Amino acid sequence: MKYQTVVCDIDGTLMPPDHGIVLKETVAQAMRTLEEHQVKIILASARAYAGILPIAKQLKMDHFGGYIIAENGASVYDVKLGQLICFHEMAKDDVLQLWKLSQEYKVDFAFSQKTQMIASGFSKGFALDHQNCDIDYIVTNHPQSFMKDAIMKCSLSAEATTIAEVFPKIKSDVEEHYPYEVYYSTANIIDLLAKGCGKETALQELVNQGLMKWQSTAAIGDSFSDIKMIKQAQLGVSLTSAKAECRAAADKTVNSCFADGCLEFFALIKNANEAKQEE
Repeated sequence: MKYQTVVCDIDGTLMPPDHGIVLKETVAQAMRTLEEHQVKIILASARAYAGILPIAKQLKMDHFGGYIIAENGASVYDVKLGQLICFHEMAKDDVLQLWKLSQEYKVDFAFSQKTQMIASGFSKGFALDHQNCDIDYIVTNHPQSFMKDAIMKCSLSAEATTIAEVFPKIKSDVEEHYPYEVYYSTANIIDLLAKGCGKETALQELVNQGLMKWQSTAAIGDSFSDIKMIKQAQLGVSLTSAKAECRAAADKTVNSCFADGCLEFFALIKNANEAKQEE
Protein backbone atom coordinates (compact mmCIF):
# COMPACT_ATOMS: atom_id res chain seq x y z
CA MET A 1 0.00 0.00 0.00
CA LYS A 2 1.31 3.45 -0.95
CA TYR A 3 0.13 6.18 1.38
CA GLN A 4 -0.62 9.55 -0.20
CA THR A 5 -2.09 11.28 2.86
CA VAL A 6 -1.04 11.27 6.51
CA VAL A 7 -3.41 12.72 9.13
CA CYS A 8 -1.93 13.69 12.49
CA ASP A 9 -3.42 14.85 15.74
CA ILE A 10 -1.05 17.26 17.54
CA ASP A 11 -1.25 17.30 21.34
CA GLY A 12 -0.52 13.88 22.80
CA THR A 13 0.54 12.62 19.35
CA LEU A 14 3.16 14.78 17.64
CA MET A 15 4.18 16.24 20.99
CA PRO A 16 3.30 15.81 24.66
CA PRO A 17 0.32 17.89 25.84
CA ASP A 18 0.96 21.57 26.58
CA HIS A 19 4.23 21.72 24.61
CA GLY A 20 3.61 24.86 22.57
CA ILE A 21 3.58 25.63 18.85
CA VAL A 22 6.91 24.15 17.70
CA LEU A 23 7.51 20.47 16.98
CA LYS A 24 10.74 18.78 18.01
CA GLU A 25 13.02 19.08 14.97
CA THR A 26 13.40 15.31 14.57
CA VAL A 27 9.63 15.00 14.28
CA ALA A 28 9.35 17.95 11.88
CA GLN A 29 12.14 16.58 9.68
CA ALA A 30 10.51 13.15 9.46
CA MET A 31 7.29 14.80 8.32
CA ARG A 32 9.05 17.07 5.80
CA THR A 33 10.76 13.97 4.37
CA LEU A 34 7.34 12.46 3.67
CA GLU A 35 6.23 15.72 2.06
CA GLU A 36 9.30 15.71 -0.19
CA HIS A 37 8.08 12.32 -1.43
CA GLN A 38 4.61 13.65 -2.35
CA VAL A 39 2.81 12.66 0.86
CA LYS A 40 0.23 15.28 1.90
CA ILE A 41 0.10 16.15 5.60
CA ILE A 42 -3.16 17.01 7.37
CA LEU A 43 -2.96 18.43 10.88
CA ALA A 44 -6.19 17.64 12.77
CA SER A 45 -6.52 19.20 16.22
CA ALA A 46 -8.85 20.65 18.82
CA ARG A 47 -6.71 23.78 18.64
CA ALA A 48 -7.91 26.95 16.94
CA TYR A 49 -6.38 27.71 13.53
CA ALA A 50 -3.96 30.25 15.01
CA GLY A 51 -2.52 27.56 17.29
CA ILE A 52 -1.90 25.14 14.39
CA LEU A 53 -0.59 27.48 11.67
CA PRO A 54 2.93 27.89 13.15
CA ILE A 55 3.37 24.10 13.07
CA ALA A 56 2.08 23.98 9.48
CA LYS A 57 4.67 26.58 8.51
CA GLN A 58 7.42 24.66 10.33
CA LEU A 59 6.46 21.71 8.12
CA LYS A 60 6.50 23.99 5.03
CA MET A 61 2.93 23.08 4.24
CA ASP A 62 2.56 26.51 2.66
CA HIS A 63 5.04 25.18 0.06
CA PHE A 64 4.20 21.47 -0.13
CA GLY A 65 0.46 21.86 0.35
CA GLY A 66 -1.73 20.20 2.94
CA TYR A 67 -4.67 20.97 5.18
CA ILE A 68 -5.47 22.12 8.71
CA ILE A 69 -8.53 20.72 10.48
CA ALA A 70 -9.08 23.05 13.43
CA GLU A 71 -11.44 23.05 16.42
CA ASN A 72 -11.95 19.27 16.21
CA GLY A 73 -13.40 19.50 12.72
CA ALA A 74 -15.36 22.75 12.89
CA SER A 75 -13.16 24.34 10.19
CA VAL A 76 -10.88 23.15 7.39
CA TYR A 77 -8.16 25.25 5.73
CA ASP A 78 -6.00 24.84 2.63
CA VAL A 79 -2.58 25.91 3.93
CA LYS A 80 -0.93 26.58 0.55
CA LEU A 81 -3.80 28.70 -0.73
CA GLY A 82 -4.51 30.27 2.66
CA GLN A 83 -8.21 29.60 2.19
CA LEU A 84 -11.01 28.36 4.42
CA ILE A 85 -12.50 25.34 2.64
CA CYS A 86 -15.49 24.67 4.88
CA PHE A 87 -16.77 25.36 8.37
CA HIS A 88 -19.65 24.71 10.77
CA GLU A 89 -20.99 27.83 12.46
CA MET A 90 -22.68 28.18 15.85
CA ALA A 91 -25.64 30.58 16.16
CA LYS A 92 -24.68 33.73 18.03
CA ASP A 93 -27.94 33.82 20.00
CA ASP A 94 -27.25 30.28 21.17
CA VAL A 95 -23.73 31.24 22.21
CA LEU A 96 -25.04 34.08 24.37
CA GLN A 97 -27.48 31.67 26.06
CA LEU A 98 -24.67 29.18 26.66
CA TRP A 99 -22.52 31.97 28.11
CA LYS A 100 -25.24 32.52 30.73
CA LEU A 101 -25.66 28.78 31.31
CA SER A 102 -21.95 28.45 32.12
CA GLN A 103 -22.42 30.87 35.02
CA GLU A 104 -24.87 28.44 36.64
CA TYR A 105 -22.14 25.80 36.62
CA LYS A 106 -19.52 28.26 37.89
CA VAL A 107 -17.13 27.67 35.00
CA ASP A 108 -15.57 30.13 32.55
CA PHE A 109 -16.90 30.31 28.99
CA ALA A 110 -15.23 31.35 25.74
CA PHE A 111 -16.08 31.46 22.04
CA SER A 112 -13.77 31.59 19.03
CA GLN A 113 -13.14 34.50 16.75
CA LYS A 114 -10.71 34.58 13.82
CA THR A 115 -7.51 35.14 15.81
CA GLN A 116 -8.64 35.15 19.43
CA MET A 117 -10.99 33.76 22.07
CA ILE A 118 -13.57 35.89 23.87
CA ALA A 119 -13.97 34.72 27.47
CA SER A 120 -15.87 35.35 30.68
CA GLY A 121 -12.80 34.49 32.76
CA PHE A 122 -9.26 33.15 32.54
CA SER A 123 -9.16 29.97 34.61
CA LYS A 124 -6.63 27.16 34.24
CA GLY A 125 -7.87 25.59 31.00
CA PHE A 126 -7.83 28.88 29.12
CA ALA A 127 -4.50 29.89 30.64
CA LEU A 128 -2.96 26.63 29.41
CA ASP A 129 -4.55 27.05 25.97
CA HIS A 130 -3.21 30.62 25.74
CA GLN A 131 0.29 29.44 26.62
CA ASN A 132 0.26 26.26 24.55
CA CYS A 133 -1.40 27.56 21.38
CA ASP A 134 -0.21 31.18 21.50
CA ILE A 135 -3.78 32.41 21.10
CA ASP A 136 -4.99 35.60 22.79
CA TYR A 137 -7.92 35.64 25.21
CA ILE A 138 -10.03 38.76 25.74
CA VAL A 139 -11.93 38.67 29.04
CA THR A 140 -15.18 40.65 29.02
CA ASN A 141 -18.63 41.02 30.55
CA HIS A 142 -20.00 42.14 27.15
CA PRO A 143 -19.63 39.17 24.76
CA GLN A 144 -22.04 40.54 22.16
CA SER A 145 -19.62 43.40 21.47
CA PHE A 146 -17.01 40.92 20.19
CA MET A 147 -19.19 38.75 17.94
CA LYS A 148 -17.83 39.97 14.62
CA ASP A 149 -16.72 36.75 12.91
CA ALA A 150 -18.31 33.33 12.58
CA ILE A 151 -18.22 31.32 15.81
CA MET A 152 -17.00 27.77 15.24
CA LYS A 153 -16.23 26.61 18.77
CA CYS A 154 -17.14 27.37 22.37
CA SER A 155 -15.21 26.13 25.40
CA LEU A 156 -15.66 25.85 29.14
CA SER A 157 -12.71 26.08 31.54
CA ALA A 158 -12.14 25.28 35.21
CA GLU A 159 -10.01 23.19 37.54
CA ALA A 160 -9.89 19.52 36.54
CA THR A 161 -12.05 18.39 39.45
CA THR A 162 -14.76 20.89 38.54
CA ILE A 163 -14.70 19.91 34.86
CA ALA A 164 -15.04 16.23 35.79
CA GLU A 165 -17.99 17.03 38.04
CA VAL A 166 -19.97 19.26 35.67
CA PHE A 167 -19.26 17.50 32.37
CA PRO A 168 -22.16 14.99 32.49
CA LYS A 169 -24.66 17.72 33.44
CA ILE A 170 -23.44 20.17 30.80
CA LYS A 171 -23.41 17.46 28.13
CA SER A 172 -26.99 16.51 28.97
CA ASP A 173 -28.25 20.13 29.12
CA VAL A 174 -26.57 21.27 25.90
CA GLU A 175 -27.22 18.22 23.73
CA GLU A 176 -30.87 18.04 24.80
CA HIS A 177 -31.68 21.68 24.05
CA TYR A 178 -29.18 22.83 21.37
CA PRO A 179 -27.90 21.48 18.04
CA TYR A 180 -24.41 21.06 19.50
CA GLU A 181 -22.21 18.26 20.81
CA VAL A 182 -20.12 18.39 23.97
CA TYR A 183 -16.57 16.98 24.15
CA TYR A 184 -14.24 16.37 27.08
CA SER A 185 -11.27 18.02 25.35
CA THR A 186 -8.65 18.16 28.12
CA ALA A 187 -8.64 17.78 31.89
CA ASN A 188 -9.45 21.50 32.16
CA ILE A 189 -11.53 22.20 29.04
CA ILE A 190 -14.89 21.13 27.63
CA ASP A 191 -15.54 21.96 23.95
CA LEU A 192 -18.89 22.64 22.29
CA LEU A 193 -19.21 22.18 18.52
CA ALA A 194 -21.99 22.11 15.95
CA LYS A 195 -23.65 18.69 15.83
CA GLY A 196 -22.06 16.44 13.25
CA CYS A 197 -18.66 18.10 13.50
CA GLY A 198 -15.62 15.93 13.95
CA LYS A 199 -12.23 15.17 12.48
CA GLU A 200 -13.59 12.21 10.51
CA THR A 201 -16.46 14.34 9.14
CA ALA A 202 -14.01 17.08 8.08
CA LEU A 203 -11.83 14.50 6.36
CA GLN A 204 -14.87 13.11 4.57
CA GLU A 205 -15.55 16.61 3.21
CA LEU A 206 -12.02 16.58 1.76
CA VAL A 207 -12.79 13.17 0.22
CA ASN A 208 -16.03 14.54 -1.24
CA GLN A 209 -14.09 17.39 -2.84
CA GLY A 210 -11.59 14.94 -4.38
CA LEU A 211 -8.72 16.19 -2.20
CA MET A 212 -7.88 12.83 -0.54
CA LYS A 213 -8.88 9.16 -0.54
CA TRP A 214 -9.45 7.04 2.56
CA GLN A 215 -7.86 3.98 0.92
CA SER A 216 -4.48 5.77 0.65
CA THR A 217 -4.64 7.53 4.04
CA ALA A 218 -2.88 6.75 7.32
CA ALA A 219 -3.97 8.47 10.55
CA ILE A 220 -2.51 8.75 14.05
CA GLY A 221 -4.10 10.09 17.23
CA ASP A 222 -4.48 9.60 20.96
CA SER A 223 -7.92 10.73 22.11
CA PHE A 224 -11.67 10.22 21.77
CA SER A 225 -11.90 12.78 18.96
CA ASP A 226 -9.43 10.68 16.90
CA ILE A 227 -11.22 7.33 17.10
CA LYS A 228 -13.48 7.68 14.06
CA MET A 229 -10.71 8.88 11.75
CA ILE A 230 -8.40 6.10 12.96
CA LYS A 231 -11.10 3.52 12.18
CA GLN A 232 -11.86 5.02 8.77
CA ALA A 233 -8.27 5.36 7.53
CA GLN A 234 -6.57 2.54 5.63
CA LEU A 235 -4.03 2.46 8.47
CA GLY A 236 -5.05 3.73 11.90
CA VAL A 237 -2.35 4.14 14.53
CA SER A 238 -2.39 5.16 18.19
CA LEU A 239 0.22 5.47 20.96
CA THR A 240 0.88 3.66 24.23
CA SER A 241 0.12 6.95 26.02
CA ALA A 242 -3.29 7.27 24.30
CA LYS A 243 -6.76 6.68 25.71
CA ALA A 244 -7.57 2.97 25.94
CA GLU A 245 -10.53 3.38 23.56
CA CYS A 246 -8.25 5.00 20.98
CA ARG A 247 -5.70 2.20 21.24
CA ALA A 248 -8.47 -0.35 20.82
CA ALA A 249 -9.61 1.32 17.59
CA ALA A 250 -6.14 1.31 16.02
CA ASP A 251 -4.54 -1.20 13.67
CA LYS A 252 -1.17 -0.58 15.30
CA THR A 253 0.19 1.07 18.46
CA VAL A 254 3.51 2.91 18.62
CA ASN A 255 5.51 4.22 21.56
CA SER A 256 4.34 7.04 23.85
CA CYS A 257 4.18 10.69 22.78
CA PHE A 258 6.73 11.31 25.54
CA ALA A 259 9.15 9.05 23.65
CA ASP A 260 8.37 10.46 20.18
CA GLY A 261 6.41 7.39 19.17
CA CYS A 262 5.13 9.24 16.11
CA LEU A 263 8.60 8.73 14.57
CA GLU A 264 7.82 5.00 14.39
CA PHE A 265 4.64 5.87 12.50
CA PHE A 266 6.44 8.09 10.00
CA ALA A 267 9.14 5.45 9.46
CA LEU A 268 6.41 2.87 8.80
CA ILE A 269 4.83 5.12 6.15
CA LYS A 270 8.18 5.87 4.53
CA ASN A 271 9.18 2.21 4.41
CA ALA A 272 5.81 1.11 3.03
CA ASN A 273 5.96 3.71 0.25
CA GLU A 274 9.54 2.81 -0.64
CA ALA A 275 8.64 -0.89 -0.78
CA LYS A 276 5.68 -0.14 -3.04
CA GLN A 277 7.88 1.92 -5.36
CA GLU A 278 10.32 -0.97 -5.73
CA GLU A 279 7.61 -3.40 -6.84
